[in-house]
Amino acid sequence: MLLSRLLGSEAPIAATAGSGTAALISVILARASRASAPRVLVSCYTFVATAAAVEQCGYQLHVIDIDETTGWLHPDKFVAHPVLPEVGLVLPVAPFGRA
Repeated sequence: MLLSRLLGSEAPIAATAGSGTAALISVILARASRASAPRVLVSCYTFVATAAAVEQCGYQLHVIDIDETTGWLHPDKFVAHPVLPEVGLVLPVAPFGRA
């Protein structure tokens, strides 16, 4: 709560985690719960902690190609991915901090 207050909010808007993997697991469980749909689409340009977090939450990882110029998920590969109807979560990556 102190961190939230330092950021100017009385509501709890921030949390800390012991590692990036723990933070990813917390976000996945908070937003999508444990494996409501069995598959997750993830950018192929990511860190191994992303894959570990996805699997620890009970999902099956599927990677998507990235756009060569932006490093973001390639939109054409995303909409054409064969497991899209079974996807419960999409985990994009902001390469080099570019949102």
